[in-house]
Amino acid sequence: MFNIKNHLRLPIIGKREPEEQPDPIDHDLHVQRLRELLYGLDLMLDDDAQGVKSAFSDDTVESAVGRSGSAFYNAILGLEPKAIEEATEALYHAEQVTEERKKHFEHHDRPIGSYPAGMELQLCLSDIYLMQSALGFVSDSIVDSMKAAYRIRKTFLSFSKMMEHVRDVQHKKETGEIKSLSPNATFIDEFIESGVITGYGVLTFLVSMFPPSLSRILSLFSFHGVRKESLELLWRASKYPNIQGAIALLCLYAFNAMIQSLGSIPPSNYDQELEHCLQAVKDIRKRYSKGALWAVMEAKIYFLTGESQMALEMEELSIDSSMEQIIAMKGFDTAMLYVGMRKFKQAADAIIELEDLNSWSHAFYRYFAGCCLLQHGKEILGSGGSEEEAKASIDHGIEYLKNAPTLVQKKKKRRTLPVEAYLIRKVQKWEDRAEKLNISIADAMDVPPYAELIYIFVICSLKDPKEAEALRADLETCKCSEEDEAGLKEFLLGVIDRHLKEYDSCRVRMEHVLQLDQGYLSRDNRELWILPFAYYELAALYWDMHGMAAEKEVNHYLKKAQEFNDYDLQNRLSMLAQAATQTLQSEK
Repeated sequence: MFNIKNHLRLPIIGKREPEEQPDPIDHDLHVQRLRELLYGLDLMLDDDAQGVKSAFSDDTVESAVGRSGSAFYNAILGLEPKAIEEATEALYHAEQVTEERKKHFEHHDRPIGSYPAGMELQLCLSDIYLMQSALGFVSDSIVDSMKAAYRIRKTFLSFSKMMEHVRDVQHKKETGEIKSLSPNATFIDEFIESGVITGYGVLTFLVSMFPPSLSRILSLFSFHGVRKESLELLWRASKYPNIQGAIALLCLYAFNAMIQSLGSIPPSNYDQELEHCLQAVKDIRKRYSKGALWAVMEAKIYFLTGESQMALEMEELSIDSSMEQIIAMKGFDTAMLYVGMRKFKQAADAIIELEDLNSWSHAFYRYFAGCCLLQHGKEILGSGGSEEEAKASIDHGIEYLKNAPTLVQKKKKRRTLPVEAYLIRKVQKWEDRAEKLNISIADAMDVPPYAELIYIFVICSLKDPKEAEALRADLETCKCSEEDEAGLKEFLLGVIDRHLKEYDSCRVRMEHVLQLDQGYLSRDNRELWILPFAYYELAALYWDMHGMAAEKEVNHYLKKAQEFNDYDLQNRLSMLAQAATQTLQSEK
């Protein structure tokens, strides 16, 4: 007989229908997926592109996070617009799915370890925010840069809150309040702690490098970065045997080998930090034995510590890497090493090879190669070599120099890089002078352009007295018919004097440079940049002579250097001055 009760559910008066229960969360599966995430990212740092693709091939949240991390890694190494765009899209997708998963954990789960439920996903989300901010700052879009400034504040608040949790939990572990944990809980705790310490360290370090104008605005929101604290956190995080420890070491390398190596006011313990970095890189190469990036880093540090021959031997070795970005990074470092060692033909060859690997700035590659080939030709003549070979090298160099600005003009929907604005001005200045005097571009150059490249990119090579004396010899033979060229020559000789500890001569030269008229230097593509940099070099002079005893004088000259505007290399000086200011604060 048909029974309506079997086919129709009627509500029971006075009783609520039970709520639908969420799907239970499988903690073992969750931990396993996080382990697979770390494993896939380890493969990324070991140059196993196919392994990374396979590890993150499914549609889980963890794979989305892994794919976004891999895309970011590719983008930040090469800074190519297409890679940045792809990484931005991958990060956006990862953000959406991670946010949804995090909310599910927070509302329907219990903690696995010592931290609130879902905090490991909040960490992933904060890492995504941090990567998005970094891409915004290096993109060619002003709008993206503004978005990045807003997003980084959100990231800072997230990491600050998580850092409070980590400090509290680690204190309880030290006092015995939290005792032994299950394997899953131990893994989750280390996942969170290594990630939070690394992320907070990276973030506060980045903020410490912001220019003063932006730092003052951010400080109104209790948003600040102290370099000393951030570096201590990064060294602490670098001990973790996972991707987070590797990222911490990469950041330490970036600071010591890429930022400080460009400046003139290093921390008092800089040499020890480089040695510490070198040992840490050697250790991590045991973990990532196939990762070419770590070999490139090791070679660069050898160069910075004065072991140029060891660096050269490593740079000249071929590397087996599936990542063109790492091969390009190696090529760039090799070119800088060659020019620092006055191997100009090899430097030109190394930098031109990057055109087939990287689209960062073909204009700069041509300009750099042109400067090197010009000097190579001059050295052939100076040593009594073949005039035909010398002329071919000089002509080839001039061709590259003339071609460089046209490559900037061909860029579509991309801002002109500061170094491109610099090279456009230099080439235009030489062409105008050559036309005015009816001479060749090569003859229109009073100061050999490679000398500026050494100051801008390879100033560390001047630590070697032999290299400093060789550059001095080239400069002293220059005959300058233009006042700004004479000022440029005097500036570069002053820099050499400081490196050779001829401090009185350095001060006299820099003060002479500062007597040049700013209005005159601001016109006709002249060398305005030497004025602010002369103040910066005076700060470096007092730092070399007296250290923290001259804090007042160093600060004074750094502030004077930052009073100038609207000149090429302004962004570079801002970065170097901010790094120097943080050095003074860290030494107290």
